[in-house]
Amino acid sequence: MSRQVPARRRPVGFRGTSLETARAAGPQRATASLGHPAGPEVHSGPREGPVFLGFRAAAPDGSEDTASTASRRVGPAPEDPAGPGPSSDSGRERAVALLHGVAVGDALGSLTEGYWPPEIVAAYGGEISDFPADNGGTPPVRGGTGRPGGRRARRPRTTDDTAFTLLVGHSITACGRVDEDDIVRRILARPIPKWPGWEEFCSSWSRGEFQTRTGTGGAMRIAPVGILHPISPGPEQGPGGREGPQGPGSGESPDDLRRLIRDVTLATRASHNSPSSVAASAALAAAYSVLVDGGDADRALRAAVTAADLAEREWEGPDDLCPSVARRLRWVRANVGRGTSIAGLRGRGINPGFRAWEAVPAAFAIFLAHQSAREAILCATNLGGDADSVASMAGALAAALAPDSLPVEWVERALGRQKVSDLAEALYALRMGARRIRGTHRA
Repeated sequence: MSRQVPARRRPVGFRGTSLETARAAGPQRATASLGHPAGPEVHSGPREGPVFLGFRAAAPDGSEDTASTASRRVGPAPEDPAGPGPSSDSGRERAVALLHGVAVGDALGSLTEGYWPPEIVAAYGGEISDFPADNGGTPPVRGGTGRPGGRRARRPRTTDDTAFTLLVGHSITACGRVDEDDIVRRILARPIPKWPGWEEFCSSWSRGEFQTRTGTGGAMRIAPVGILHPISPGPEQGPGGREGPQGPGSGESPDDLRRLIRDVTLATRASHNSPSSVAASAALAAAYSVLVDGGDADRALRAAVTAADLAEREWEGPDDLCPSVARRLRWVRANVGRGTSIAGLRGRGINPGFRAWEAVPAAFAIFLAHQSAREAILCATNLGGDADSVASMAGALAAALAPDSLPVEWVERALGRQKVSDLAEALYALRMGARRIRGTHRA
């Protein structure tokens, strides 16, 4: 039996209004009030009333600028008034590859989740070097003894990373926008198995509260929001002629980033309403968006830093005392180069742990080091830790950058008969509709 969201609950945590009312009223600043002590993994804060990041609920110029509007206006357009972007075919291909990367990384990374490198070698007889051909046998390995033993070997399978990514994507395409209520209804209606903390999640939601987890559950499902939101080039300088958070050339529209962060929050805060989780999720979504538009790895990371920095600076609730995601991403950009080996990543302190502020910077480091979906997924898999989530994120980033670098046979083995290309294309159609609307408003 599926659980139903109480009818009396407001769909978004603005004080005394729904998101739709806030849009109609024009720009309105809302505040966040998590109301929890820092430290433990799960706390709950009031959802009714002031629970938000403080981002504007409508387009900065007060005009309607939502994905739902875009969904009503999707159609062929000979010229994009928003300026340069990818051709429809190349952008659509990158969006499809991005979702494929999520699933393939998740499936291969599931082999080593919770293991660390020595345990991986003990379980499989060496470092994993390929996707098992039959999904049930021991994966090919390199180095080591070649003889499995020690920790239990597993068979690859997609996990909640893929399931929740597709859930969010299907919700967006069904509603035409990011609809928090619909996402949570779909989560509550999922058949077992559930995840650790499931009962607490249900209990918190039924009480009208958010959970403030700091893990990767928000970031792991954020790819559809990145596909949905185009990010236009912005001013080279910050307010008042000062350098922006990334210095000259950071170049992402602050208005578009705020729209993206708003929807990132709506897609994740029911379970992960903490500044570190929102910042990490926003960083990924911004990078995904840039890559779908054909941006390179460096621009994707710059956009990620800018989004994380904006999310952290404009967070108006208590700090969760986690390290700054933006600061860690800046460190990754300064210290990780293309071709950095697994040993080199370990030596630089890359820790693919189970917190968002650990896993997301690790995924970006792996992406920068390899810029190939195949190699990024293998690297993340052999680093262990939260391997399914990190391999999923790194694989999605690299696949969006270079779709041909993701082996077709890996996609077939990971997804089987499940097809996600139609979902990716529907999300991309919404994106193109939003781009045309924003371009019309700017013209």
